[in-house]
Amino acid sequence: MAQISVRVDDKVKAEAAKTLEEIGLNMNTAINVFLKAVAREHRIPFELTAESPAELTWKTIEDAEKGIGVNGPFDTVEDMMRSLHA
Repeated sequence: MAQISVRVDDKVKAEAAKTLEEIGLNMNTAINVFLKAVAREHRIPFELTAESPAELTWKTIEDAEKGIGVNGPFDTVEDMMRSLHA
């Protein structure tokens, strides 16, 4: 298994770790989820944009209503991981 080392702003790391803990993930798992999505989809798995947050929120809602980019819901982290490996 490969190891990756990255530099991250302390505040960003702390805020991300707190959010991840709230949803039941640790930093390693979240990064692995991200990298697997990049490998599977051959793209960044979210939109990089200069849109205002409100515009992006409405677009995300519209996409979700169309079933675009929707996975889950999952009852457990294990169910989510099985979906990622499928």
